Amino acid sequence: MKRGLFLFILAALFFHSYGQKRGKNTDFSYGLTPILNKSVVGKNFEPNLGYGLGLYLNYDLNSSISLTSSVTYSLFKYTNSDSNLVINSGGLGTKLGVKKYIKQLDNSAFIVQAHPMYILHSESYYAGVNNVGPKSTDLLPLSNRRLAFGLYSGFELNFNGRSSLEIGYTYILNNTSKFDFIDAAPHSFSLSYNIDFSLKRQKTDYREEARQTLSALRSDTLYFIDRTCTADFRAGELDSLIKENYTYSAYRLLKDNEIAAFQKNNSVVHFAVIGKYYASKGDPLTNGIYLLDSALNLTKHPYPFYTKYSASLRSGLCFPNRTVTAELINTFSRRLSIR
Repeated sequence: MKRGLFLFILAALFFHSYGQKRGKNTDFSYGLTPILNKSVVGKNFEPNLGYGLGLYLNYDLNSSISLTSSVTYSLFKYTNSDSNLVINSGGLGTKLGVKKYIKQLDNSAFIVQAHPMYILHSESYYAGVNNVGPKSTDLLPLSNRRLAFGLYSGFELNFNGRSSLEIGYTYILNNTSKFDFIDAAPHSFSLSYNIDFSLKRQKTDYREEARQTLSALRSDTLYFIDRTCTADFRAGELDSLIKENYTYSAYRLLKDNEIAAFQKNNSVVHFAVIGKYYASKGDPLTNGIYLLDSALNLTKHPYPFYTKYSASLRSGLCFPNRTVTAELINTFSRRLSIR
């Protein structure tokens, strides 16, 4: 077990350093996957740590969905305590399915795949202290199911676009538990380290993208668009509240006839709507401060795209007083510092 764990870590470190040397972009990605597995066995057996090695190939259908496939050799290990037998079972498997990227989680992904596997070898080793019986036995002649059919589901935690850690579970549809061993492959949990060797297009790091534009905003100007109720503030009062409570960057409160001109200005980083707007597409009007991009589109997570106060919502779509508005602006300003 220690030797398998050592080889897994060594392979992961070596190929991680190699996998970082990547170039131009493509919709395909491929790489190497060292694997650790833990068999899920019945009450007659005890699971041991196994390992494997695979090659994978992905194809991006769009920015959020990929077709994913792999070819993998896996060695499963478990012990029959009643008979002091250690069972090693090795198989060559393929996986084919889909991967759904979650941009809110920096393009980590959920994976679902079909997972057939052909058992190449299976043997038991006597681990007792006496010399009764053979030291090892080939279990393949006793097996009725060398072809196993499984379903795999997992979660891939993206590190940097070049490598990821994947946690998954494989359920074998047609295995049976015999007295001495499991016919076909056992169910199993797996921990995989995926190293991308391809020239694959980098998935967008949304958190880093937000940090970059908000960092640029700090030395630029945020352009506020007033959508408050007519009766909320006297002339110049909203501008005064923003000046007193917005500290993240310079600002300017635009007049309606200025918006189109500033939208065409390529140097603008962000706009913000204060007052009535939509927290997301299809939502009803709400009240607060909404962070827009340079094209006047509402930003999304991890940007602080919508800042609200429950006190303001109790007054409908209008701000009830200066205190609520000042707190709202101050909170919005602090939220622009993404860590």
